[in-house]
Amino acid sequence: MLRVFLTVLVLLVPVRAQTAQDYQMVPVPAWVSPVAYDDSVPDDAQHQSGGVTYLLVDRQTSLVGVQQQAFQHYAFRIASVAGLQQSSNIEIRFDPSYQVLQLHTVTIWRGRQAIEQLRSDAVKVLQRERSLEQLVFDGTKTANIFLEGVRVGDVVEYSYTLRGSNPVFNGHLFGGFELQWGVPVHQVQARLLAPSGQAIATRVLHAREPVQHSVKGGVNEYLWRAKDVGAMPWRDDLPRWHDLQQRLQWSDFPNWNAVVRWAEPMYRSTLPLPQELHMLVEQIKARGSTPSDQAMEALQWVQKSIRYMGVEVGVNTHAPNPPALVLARRYGDCKDKTLLLLTLLRALDIEVYPVLAHTSYGGALRNDLPSPLSFNHVLVGARIEGREFWLDATLSPQMGRLGDISQPNHGYVLPVRSQVDALQQMQDGPANTYTRRVLTVYDSSAGWGRPVDLTVTTTFEGRSAESMRSHLSLESAERTQSQFANFYSSYYAGLQVLKPFSVYDKLDSNQLFLTEYYRITDFWKKRDDKHMEAYFAAPDVNEFLRNPKTTYREVPLGLAYPVQVAQTLRILVPQAWQLKGGNAKVEDPSFVMESKVSVTPGSVLDVYTYSSNKDVVEVADMPHYLDNLRKARTVLGYSIVQPME
Repeated sequence: MLRVFLTVLVLLVPVRAQTAQDYQMVPVPAWVSPVAYDDSVPDDAQHQSGGVTYLLVDRQTSLVGVQQQAFQHYAFRIASVAGLQQSSNIEIRFDPSYQVLQLHTVTIWRGRQAIEQLRSDAVKVLQRERSLEQLVFDGTKTANIFLEGVRVGDVVEYSYTLRGSNPVFNGHLFGGFELQWGVPVHQVQARLLAPSGQAIATRVLHAREPVQHSVKGGVNEYLWRAKDVGAMPWRDDLPRWHDLQQRLQWSDFPNWNAVVRWAEPMYRSTLPLPQELHMLVEQIKARGSTPSDQAMEALQWVQKSIRYMGVEVGVNTHAPNPPALVLARRYGDCKDKTLLLLTLLRALDIEVYPVLAHTSYGGALRNDLPSPLSFNHVLVGARIEGREFWLDATLSPQMGRLGDISQPNHGYVLPVRSQVDALQQMQDGPANTYTRRVLTVYDSSAGWGRPVDLTVTTTFEGRSAESMRSHLSLESAERTQSQFANFYSSYYAGLQVLKPFSVYDKLDSNQLFLTEYYRITDFWKKRDDKHMEAYFAAPDVNEFLRNPKTTYREVPLGLAYPVQVAQTLRILVPQAWQLKGGNAKVEDPSFVMESKVSVTPGSVLDVYTYSSNKDVVEVADMPHYLDNLRKARTVLGYSIVQPME
């Protein structure tokens, strides 16, 4: 999202004093094709965002020669005081382990007056670990150039080049240009130079303008230009697989099998095993358990014993550390923990392999050119007792049998196996369904006008049990109780906690039972001068029947999937009351909600079930979906009206 334009508050890590080797100040390289920004663009709502009008994004990459060179050139106009505040500092990130930063120009344009800003005393290099809160240390540095004397109406123009490429890729040439951001940009240029003898494939995603290809002096030039590129439509409720951003990709990987061949050597286990692993393997084997039990024991050991922490500097952005080092450190990232688990399982004679995945956009990877650029995560694939399993060593410790635990579903993934030549689509296992069964007891047997005791017992299974178990391990009991009470108090303002919630964790089947205890003092409401009314809600089902924040949509709506929630209301009332039962069902292509109400003297049993059918509502289906949500809400919950005595 044009990170270089923004000042971001991040963690600062103390580093050595800045040296001349941190950056160079040199002219623009001769291979760059100059492009000038257009200053005639008005500062109107169509062209600016946050008080800044983004005039030019010019990115050019040369794959010709010994080192890859990535030239970047930007221009923006400060349209307001708000824009002045956020744009008076330029930030450029680079990895000093394999990149050299070359600064070319930093200029403030005030009309035709050029005010040069590129001086050595204006450049400060800091090691700013942006991902440290996510427990990832990547060693990147940030060159900060603090602009002096900049005013509203000024145009800021700057350019730089990053030289070098990560040696972990063994000389492979691949990459991409973002062609659209979260802000509008008036003029965009993307240019790639590659040797004519090098087989490079290019692909443009979601953009109307095609790539222009030409050959000049034995060099392939790929050029993409566009005007008035609008801000990327962004919603936080998009389906995970829905990719809208305009992008240009290039790659010299001819197919996905070539990516497999690149990754496979990094995940080979080495012998002999570290002594600690050898002893662990022998202990597991001595118990004489089944292969699935052995695999589960090994997975739990890695999840529990190796904390998550990534030191992703240089080649370790993609290459895992040796298991012996990970054991000594007692920490590692997804690559490290995966290789450790692979090594353990191979020693147990279990068929396993690494799997490359993307945690956010895996569903859209089938559109990508083959390259390592498509992935940000790795896990273990295993074939055990005739079944395929996906095992993620970075998750919180998973409990129960192997078939009871949830398995990740990242959409399309690349199993690193010699015969694999295509992406594979992951499938949800039984334990992946978010399953929740809720028994909600409303005790109103004392009659109208009296406080009602509310007891809620929730059974979590599979993925939902793991999620709740993780939540309980991270939050204090007091804070968790407050969160639970706030959830129900949004339905009943007079709610009080009778006693703290209780938990029974059935680890052997990956189930968790949680019971909450409340009293609602003003449950009954006066309907008119002669009647009192009470509404018995089904909050856990209602959470899935709320309208989305954005109902007018130009993009699809993502839904939680797969989900199965059942909420049973047991309402205790005086036996003399005469009440009615009945059934209802609302069906939508995206969900099914059923209600079944039965009445016996002194009790009402109301069972609601919600099941999701898919993870998306298409734009054309939104009116029908919203109408069915409304219908479902009208039959959700139970109302009782009684005459005053």
